[in-house]
Amino acid sequence: MDLLNEKEGYFRRYWEYERYLESLDVDSDIEKLIIKQNGNKYFNDIEEIALVLSDILDGYNINCYHYTRLIDEEIERIKSEGFTLSTPHFLSERTQILVDLGYLSSEERVQILQDTPLGSQNYGHRDNQVWFTTDPFETNSNSVNLLVGSWGGESTYWCLRGELSEKIKSIGTPRIVEVLLTCGEEIENTKIRSISGKMINRFCADKGLIDYYQGSDICVRMNVSPEKIVQVISSGDHRFTEFGKTYPDDVSAYSRFK
Repeated sequence: MDLLNEKEGYFRRYWEYERYLESLDVDSDIEKLIIKQNGNKYFNDIEEIALVLSDILDGYNINCYHYTRLIDEEIERIKSEGFTLSTPHFLSERTQILVDLGYLSSEERVQILQDTPLGSQNYGHRDNQVWFTTDPFETNSNSVNLLVGSWGGESTYWCLRGELSEKIKSIGTPRIVEVLLTCGEEIENTKIRSISGKMINRFCADKGLIDYYQGSDICVRMNVSPEKIVQVISSGDHRFTEFGKTYPDDVSAYSRFK
């Protein structure tokens, strides 16, 4: 984006001063300690740029990724109906399908519904959400390997123990669902600021100013329509094992906006 190129000098000044602060030996120098405690004097400049970028991004689409393990019937439902938010009722429907198809017994279904964090305040509010990441990860990454390793997502496997927690690792197929999410719609306005910050970090990394760390999680609180689905990549497809390895050579956080 033009704004990032225009502000490159601000970013360079910020990170040069950040490295200066890191280099200060404050053990025996009170003045240096005060300088370090005051933080980066160019922080407000970067914050202002991020807020301007957030306003620009409103209405833009960004490619995001949902890592999961699902049976074929569930993927076909997502393709035709889109993503449905996680609720105890929806999990009940999904597990009943697994019983009907012979993946689970009725008793195992009851255990999953009893142990799910959905509908419970003991694990924070997890209802009416679906999660995506802004960056493509390799499928063996610690950030996503549990998601593709067990059926049904965190609402299923997170609280399970014993034999059933192992059994759901054999149900379904690991998948990556790529979608287009719109800033100001599926991506709430309060979340756009974190994306603009991520774009700035990606830009600075490409300029050699910092190392880049992947991934911002995006919590979506509305159903995602099937028209927003770009592709589904399943284990067994050569693209599945290669996914994320080329990042950022042919994909960057600021070039994926349309």
